[in-house]
Order: sequence, then C-alpha cells, then structure tokens
Amino acid sequence: MILIGVAWLLVIAIAYYQSRHGLFSAVIMSLLTTICAVFALGSYEWLAVKLYASQPAFADAIALTACFVLPLLALRLAIDKVITGNAPLGLWPDRIAGGVLGFYVGTVMIGVLIIIVQMLPFGADIYGYKPYDNALQRADRVYCDEFALGLLNAAGGLSSGRDISENHDDLLKELFCARNTAGLNGRVDTPPNALRIPDAYTPGKAWAKVADHDTLPEKPALAGEVGEGVLIVKTLVSDKVRSDKKGDKLYRLLATHYRLVTGAGKSYYPLGYMTEEKGRWKLHPAIVTEGKTQITDLQVLREYDGKTPNETVLWVYRLPQPLPEDADLSGDESEEDEEAAKAALEEKCAPNYIVFRRTAICLVANRVPNVLPLTAKEEAAAKAKAAAAEKKKADAAKAKAQPKT
Repeated sequence: MILIGVAWLLVIAIAYYQSRHGLFSAVIMSLLTTICAVFALGSYEWLAVKLYASQPAFADAIALTACFVLPLLALRLAIDKVITGNAPLGLWPDRIAGGVLGFYVGTVMIGVLIIIVQMLPFGADIYGYKPYDNALQRADRVYCDEFALGLLNAAGGLSSGRDISENHDDLLKELFCARNTAGLNGRVDTPPNALRIPDAYTPGKAWAKVADHDTLPEKPALAGEVGEGVLIVKTLVSDKVRSDKKGDKLYRLLATHYRLVTGAGKSYYPLGYMTEEKGRWKLHPAIVTEGKTQITDLQVLREYDGKTPNETVLWVYRLPQPLPEDADLSGDESEEDEEAAKAALEEKCAPNYIVFRRTAICLVANRVPNVLPLTAKEEAAAKAKAAAAEKKKADAAKAKAQPKT
C-alpha cells in the first residue's frame, strides 16, 4: 500500500506546514484550494478534449494538473502581494487552528493529486493501490480522492455550471476500468476517432436463439427499476488500437474499456460478447466466481490479418428497463402527463453513448428491436437476394426501353 502511505504522509506534511504559518494563512489557502479543486475537476475536460488527438494517454492528467495547479499558484501569489500582514491568535491557538485547516487543505490537494495519478496509463494496481476488485466492487481506499470528488459534487454550482456526475457517475471506477489490462500488457489509450457503432440490438425473445444465452451473468436491478434487458452493441475499432510494439499483431480488447452511458448518466460495462459458430451466434460470458462477475477478466484476443482496417466485436450488456407498458403513473395527472412520464423513463434507461478507453466516444444511435444481428451466412443470403432484385429491376427497365416491333 505504498501509494496510500505516501498520500497520507503528504497530507500530514501539508498540515504541519500550514500550522507553522498560522490560521490566517490556512484560511486563505483552504478557500483557494477549494475553489481551484472544484474548478479543475469540473472543467478539465474541455482542455483534455483538445489534447486527445496528440496525447490520448496523458491528456486528462495534463489537463487536470494545469487547471488545478496554475490557478492555485496564480491566486496565492496575487493574494500574497496584496495581503502582506498576518493576524496571529497566540502561538498555540494559531498553530492548532492552522493545522486543522491545513489537514483539510492537504486532503483536498492530495485528493486531486491521487486522481491525476489514476489518470495516468498505469496498470490496475498503482504502487500497491487497487481501488476496485475484479468484480468492480470497492477494495482499497485512499479517501482523499473520494473527498475531493465529494467536495465537487457538494459545490457543483462552482464547477462550470454542472455536476461532474452528468458525465461520470463514478469517475474513480471509470479510471480503474480504463487502466485495466487483465495482465495482457495491452494499450489503454486510443485515438479519439477509433470507435464506430453501426448498430445496436434489443433482441427481446430472440435472445433465446443465442447459444449459451442463459449463462449471461445477472446484474442486480437498481432502485426504481423493474427489470433488465439485453442490449447487443456492434462495435468497430480501428487497427490503431493495437499495441504499437513492432511485430505485435494482437487486438487486446477489454470489456472494461467499453463504458456505456444511459440517458440517466449511469455507466454499464459488458457482461459478455458474441461470436458466430456454425452459422449461429454463441455467447461468451464473463466468469462468475463465488457469486461475483469477474468483469475485469472479460477480454477479446484476436490476431490482426494485416488487411481489415477495423475489428468488430458484439458486446452484450444488461441495462435497466423502464416500467412495463401497463404501469399506472397517472395518479392525478392527465393522459398526456402520463405519456410524458413514461417517455422520460424510457429516455433515462435508453443507451446513449459508449466511451472507449476514455478518449473515443460514439453515440448508440441505431437500435433495432426484437432481432439478432445477421450472421455471415444470413448477410450473404441478404446480399444475394438484394442483387437478384436489382438485376430483375434492371432487366425490366431494359425490356421496357426496347422499341416494340
């Protein structure tokens, strides 16, 4: 637990430093640290997006560092120029009060620093610190990073007019999932244009046609949700997401790198993927050990053929479902209000977009209900049928154009 120990030693060092400078200095520093932390965590993305094309692995860390450190230094230097005196309360009262506020300052500053560290392309384990286990349940804790994010959410009005949870319902889990390599030593960064989603499917009863469909792990429904539905998302990733090591031809695609966000801003990760075997779809689910779904180990390994510019993976998610069609939401409301309430619920539960390795984002625009994707055999048959229909149409047009004798 090296990182945890170092983090708290730094917090204590900052508290001690502030105690030596007294309460007045600590009050100023606590205000500046709070404002800069809230501003940085709520606003760093606008700068990070501009760096994604050139520095996809380090863009978020660079942006958050710049948005926090530079304003904090500038404000502190400006205030020191304006206010040159002090307001001592007496030696020990001044030091004790300054140390208490210094502990707060240190917690916030180191909290932001720990978040920056987690944005770097380390593995899931950072110097002995692994915040989540393989089932994405909370494991180790530093607490400083959670405190800084909690401060942001509590003071959301200062963070560019929005709460960070609108885009990140659990930023720390998201960062952990993006760093995860499942021991494969693959890439955790990607160009921002590396992901495409041509179609998504809500198969309904057709899901029963998939081999081993009943092995898809369950995901407990959240409060206010009445059930779960299966969503199949057809994803295409560029060959640039492979390792940049010479001679490495493998795609190493981790389920945790595909974060799906619903209309309610909730994040979900795949619980399996599908492949075609003997003209039929087959499910490859995440392993369940002692009742826990090992999401971090769910992976797709495929060799690059040197020709195809994109690799296709059919990921399978479980998403919450809105209330059933016969649910009564009216109460004292009119029929129009009831329809609006149902539409709002459907929008919250609907898939919105997928974030691939934090820097590539693509909308889930086309959702096809009650069917499965076409297999290769079905696609070939559909193309042959379309070609035959086109030929028949062309022959009819040609015959119509010929002069009558």
